[in-house]
Amino acid sequence: MDLEDKVLEVIDVGVVKYKELLDMQSKNNEELKNDVLYIAQCEKHIDFGNNKKKNKFSLEAEEKLTEKYGILMDEKGYVKEEILRDLEVNGFEDYGFSVSKRGGGSTVIGPGQTLFFFSADVKGWTGSDDAVKSLKPVVSMFNDVMLNSLKEYVGEELFLQNQGYSEMLKDDNFDVAYLKEGKPYKLGSKGLMLHNTLEGLRIKGGFSIHGTHRGIEGFNLVHACGISPEEIGIGCIEDLTLFDRDKFIGYVLDEVKENMNYTKINYKN
Repeated sequence: MDLEDKVLEVIDVGVVKYKELLDMQSKNNEELKNDVLYIAQCEKHIDFGNNKKKNKFSLEAEEKLTEKYGILMDEKGYVKEEILRDLEVNGFEDYGFSVSKRGGGSTVIGPGQTLFFFSADVKGWTGSDDAVKSLKPVVSMFNDVMLNSLKEYVGEELFLQNQGYSEMLKDDNFDVAYLKEGKPYKLGSKGLMLHNTLEGLRIKGGFSIHGTHRGIEGFNLVHACGISPEEIGIGCIEDLTLFDRDKFIGYVLDEVKENMNYTKINYKN
């Protein structure tokens, strides 16, 4: 193999628990193995990321949690740590629950979503081992991959009918979305963390796409990225057209190869 070849190993791990997916990334980063993209569907799960301001339960969920725990919020207006710890052990409703270091705020993960999570050498993407300098370029890469994959999948005509994708990407809360009667509906989200190792800057995290209506169940329990449902709705590709998971994955891998400068992709499914 040419020394300049840049290879991405892609592994479709099937349906797993969200924590198992995060553990796969961590293990690969710790062992400093090759760049890997894990594609997964996860069991029903709620995750609060590292942006506490955007970690919010819905009013419906708050009522249920208040009945069980009493006062939910601390003096800073965040859900109390002891309540979060209990939820991590016992879950909420029939959802698992976690507080992770994923970039972003509250989100719901479910089997109708397809997750694309990376464990990779960031310098190979951006040319830099500096986390501050690399963050914006990596976010831009994720945005381009998500946006272009959706554009290719739903088709130019349908894409143009739902103006707002590109403009809304300027607001990081929206990630990718479509407009309906002037209101945006999120089709997916991203969350990432960059961290330094002895061998350089590594990434943990990725993005998810809501493929089917099953993938957006449970968003009544949180404010996605801290935004109320009055401000932004939660949609899925099935709202626009039929969803074929394998076909969509193909578009994503094409965009990953182009935007992240891989010369070869080994896809194991």
